[in-house]
Amino acid sequence: MTSLHQGENTEEKNKSKGSKKKFRGKRTLSLVFVIGMCLLAMGSYYFSQNKNGKEIISRINIFPVPCDQSFIFEPFIIPFQEKQGYTYISLTLSFELSNMGLKKEIIEKKDQLRGIIYDLLGQGIRMVEDSRSLEKLKALILRKANTVLTSGEVLEAIITDFSLV
Repeated sequence: MTSLHQGENTEEKNKSKGSKKKFRGKRTLSLVFVIGMCLLAMGSYYFSQNKNGKEIISRINIFPVPCDQSFIFEPFIIPFQEKQGYTYISLTLSFELSNMGLKKEIIEKKDQLRGIIYDLLGQGIRMVEDSRSLEKLKALILRKANTVLTSGEVLEAIITDFSLV
């Protein structure tokens, strides 16, 4: 009986050694896979930041707008009830200015301009179906803003952070 018991014992030890080897092999394979993925991620990040040893220049660096020649309004939130599924639209509007003195005038007339823009957005946002109608809305905002301003003109209206909620 003892020899039979010892035979079962060695058989169990062999099975456990075999399963340990399989587990160790899977663990090693997993570790190699994780290290490879980390190296791949670091390499892709490096190559996205550098191209042939040269820094990639972003659009902001190519076409900078000086801070004193632009004005950014606080975000506009327009209630929206006609389209199903959306309750309001949120967007940020900035102006590119023709001269530095215009920024002072915009700051002085900010509430008046904001009211005009809010009314235009409230009426015009319902007609926005595609990018062409959004461009028309921006042109309308430019015209209305330039009728209020006297010390220069707004060159471009830029809509950013456009969200339908």
